[in-house]
Amino acid sequence: MILEYKNMPLIQPQPIPTRGKSIFRAIWIWMMHSRKWSVAEDWYFTINKENFVIPKGFIFDGASIPRIFWVLLNPIGLLLIPGLIHDYAYMFSKLRFDNGENGPHMSRSDCDMTFREVAIAVNGFRFINWFAWFMLFVFGGFAYRKHRRHSKGNGGP
Repeated sequence: MILEYKNMPLIQPQPIPTRGKSIFRAIWIWMMHSRKWSVAEDWYFTINKENFVIPKGFIFDGASIPRIFWVLLNPIGLLLIPGLIHDYAYMFSKLRFDNGENGPHMSRSDCDMTFREVAIAVNGFRFINWFAWFMLFVFGGFAYRKHRRHSKGNGGP
């Protein structure tokens, strides 16, 4: 896979919802949930000579990895770009071409394989990316089904 982009995506952190929670609930949220991020301006990228955009306002979590595992897989480190593209594909079952048109439908498997191949293109760590892909294979169905149930327009098509 050939991945190209001129700039890193401009993202803004969203608050972690610990305010007003009991101390134990707040610690649980802080330890077990990933921070969400908002794309602050349209982000353009190319995969295999096809031009895509993630629109401004799209909210994502990079990779749904509990903080306790961030030593191995940081969702906003090496997995930021693949996580952003994957989260958009999971949310809408497609990517958006840079002209605003929707790309072809993507199955859960297509989204997960895109994550793995984008991750390899970004960081070159095959073992880590295959491990992350395997975790998606095992646990990603929860997020995918949640998006299908709550199919909402979070800046998407």
